[in-house]
Amino acid sequence: MAKQELEEVLVEDVLVEEDEHDDEDIVIVEKDPAAEVTEDDDGEDDKITSEDEVDNEREAIRERRRKEKVDRKERRETAIKRDKTELDFLRGRNDDLEKRISTQEQRTHNQELQGIDAAIAQANKEVNMAERVIAKAVENGNGNDVTKAMKYRDEAMNKSQQLNYNKQQAAQQTNTAPSVDDRTMHLAKQFMEDNPWYDSNGRDEDSAIVMAIDQSLSRDGYNPQTEEYWDELTARSARRLPERFEDFEDDRPTKKTATRKARGGPAVGSGKEHAPASTRREVYISPDRKQALVDAGVWDDPVLRTRYVKRYAAYDKANK
Repeated sequence: MAKQELEEVLVEDVLVEEDEHDDEDIVIVEKDPAAEVTEDDDGEDDKITSEDEVDNEREAIRERRRKEKVDRKERRETAIKRDKTELDFLRGRNDDLEKRISTQEQRTHNQELQGIDAAIAQANKEVNMAERVIAKAVENGNGNDVTKAMKYRDEAMNKSQQLNYNKQQAAQQTNTAPSVDDRTMHLAKQFMEDNPWYDSNGRDEDSAIVMAIDQSLSRDGYNPQTEEYWDELTARSARRLPERFEDFEDDRPTKKTATRKARGGPAVGSGKEHAPASTRREVYISPDRKQALVDAGVWDDPVLRTRYVKRYAAYDKANK
């Protein structure tokens, strides 16, 4: 009988156009509504049970949200500890590298000075030797040897003077710190005036974070002589330290602000389950009719299933 009805519905689906209720939402009910009417007490129990299930579900959702909040807090604290550990490690490694580089530079500089001193001593030795040759040549009345020795002495003296000058220049370079251009100094001073809490020596955690960001900007190719550099430094620091940059608003024209999506569960279905009650219609499907749709391969297709369920409803209405 169910298969015969399905065949009639299939024929009607081909020959008959969609009725005026084709756009309304269909809710498939597999429990006979007539049986529900005769079960007054049971229906009341089912209602109470349903309310209890709703309460339990809400409590489960609240418990899950509380757990998620605790998990987020733990992850945030873990991330802060990890960042602090990494920062301490990087700071210690930078200090160690600076000490090593400074020691190596000092050793190289000392070796350079020692080489200059040795060359100066050798030049002075040549001057003294030339003067002895000159004295001996004058004593013997050998004019040619005097001329050659004087020329050799003058070259050695010039060499010694040049080496002494080089030594003075090397000593001055050691005592001269690298200079910073005026433009960078002006922008850096402005940044520190806008953020008086910032310690340029990095003696607190927040200042050390800003210093680490400052170094990353240099590696990324930003030029500290430009305002773009300091705007980017402020923007990145504000993301890491929002409590320090509460009044900061990134209004740069090239900045693309991402739209944050509202939190919530994943979308389920097409959204029609939340349609107003006036557009929804319940249609009872008997087990025989459901089995007939399953056998025809229609039940698992939401579009076809809804279409033939509507045809069942129209068929029942026409043959009451």
